[in-house]
Amino acid sequence: MPPKNYESVSLPKELVDEIKEFIEKYPKLGFKTVPEFIKHASREQLVRFKEYYEKKVVFKEETEVG
Repeated sequence: MPPKNYESVSLPKELVDEIKEFIEKYPKLGFKTVPEFIKHASREQLVRFKEYYEKKVVFKEETEVG
């Protein structure tokens, strides 16, 4: 059972293995565990998605003529 205020997710074994290999290959990046890597990568991607889609929506609203 996950710790309080956490959710559990399932990932394909192949993806987890690939992440493990990446962490081992690039130790200078500072990732020690797969969950640590996943949290970081997810946050980074979420920021990118938000920036892209929020700018896109704002631009669309600004260019629409009422």
